Amino acid sequence: MSSPSLPPAHAEWLESAHAKWIRKVAQEQSRSKEEFVKHFTRKYGGPLPVWVVTEILDFGGLSRLYEGLQQKDRDDIASGFGLTDNSGAGHGAALVSWMKNLNYIRNTCAHHSRLWNRNIDVQLSYRHLLVVPELHHAASPTVTKRVYASLAVLAYLLERISPGSTWAANIIRHIRTGLAKMNRSEAEIGCPSGWTTEALWVQQTDP
Repeated sequence: MSSPSLPPAHAEWLESAHAKWIRKVAQEQSRSKEEFVKHFTRKYGGPLPVWVVTEILDFGGLSRLYEGLQQKDRDDIASGFGLTDNSGAGHGAALVSWMKNLNYIRNTCAHHSRLWNRNIDVQLSYRHLLVVPELHHAASPTVTKRVYASLAVLAYLLERISPGSTWAANIIRHIRTGLAKMNRSEAEIGCPSGWTTEALWVQQTDP
C-alpha cells in the first residue's frame, strides 16, 4: 500500500530554504558533543531554542538564519552596524549580501584554497557597498571581483564589533609584505589606487 501523498503546500515547504535549514540544525544537534546540548536534550528533549542553536551553527548556518528572518528584524540588526538606506531605515538586504560573501571567503580559507588572486564567485553587490560611505571606493567591478572588497567589509564590521582592534593595521602590513615577497602588485587583489589613505583604513590605523 503506497503512502499518501503530501498536500502540495507541505511538499513545497519541504524543499524550501527554511525546511533545509531546520534539517541542518537537527543534524548539528544530533552529532554535537557539547555538554550544553546533551544537557538540554536530556532535560527537555526536542529541538534546541534559537539562543542555543546559534552556539552550534557554522557561519553558513548563521548567514542563512539571518537571511530567513523577517525583514524588520533583518533591518533592525543591519541598522546596528550602520547599514541604512536613504530614509535612515536599516538595510538588511545589504547585510545578507555581505554575509554570503564573507561565508564564501571563510570557506575558501577553511579549505586552504588560493585566495589572494582568486576571482570571487560570490561577489559583493556594488549597490550594497554604496550603503556605507567608507566603502564607496570599493564599489567597482575591478575591486569586487577580488578579495580586497571583502577585506574592506571586514574592516568596517570589525571597527563596530571590536573598536580598537589591530586587525586593520595587521592586514595592511600583511598585504604589503606578502605581495612584495611574491613580487606582485596590490592591484592583483583588487586594491584601488591610494586605498590605505581611505578613511576606512586611516581611522583604524592612526595611533
